[in-house]
Amino acid sequence: PIRRLNTMFSDEKNNIPRVLIIEKDGALKEKVAPSLQGDYQFYSASSIDQSLHMINQHGIHGILLDIASVGREEGFLGTRRIKATNSNGKLPVIALLPDADPGLKTDSLLAGCTTFVVLPVSTQSLDAVITEVINLTASFRPASANTQVG
Repeated sequence: PIRRLNTMFSDEKNNIPRVLIIEKDGALKEKVAPSLQGDYQFYSASSIDQSLHMINQHGIHGILLDIASVGREEGFLGTRRIKATNSNGKLPVIALLPDADPGLKTDSLLAGCTTFVVLPVSTQSLDAVITEVINLTASFRPASANTQVG
């Protein structure tokens, strides 16, 4: 089962995953953050350079990359830069794709994205993908989590 931490507050002092949304217009953060704010701390960046700074400054655990907003070329080149400079390439990047074009899906994976989601997507579905990817890549481990078998 996926372990979640519930909290009433969303700041870096709380023990919740930090997710960076890379987009130019802020629309995705406006839609997603209010619904999932208790489960994740969201940050936003409008460029790859800004995102690299945010990753280092805030200890980001996962990235949502809005390809429609930042553009295909900038998004995929940016993914390669992020992977080359952070966490031994293990920082999960979820590409948010504007359509189900098979070439776009392939390009996102070849660029180093961990997975992709075709927009529009429900908040619940996006939540499930974020949680699964962050847990599978082990980019977030709650400080107070005790693993028990049995």
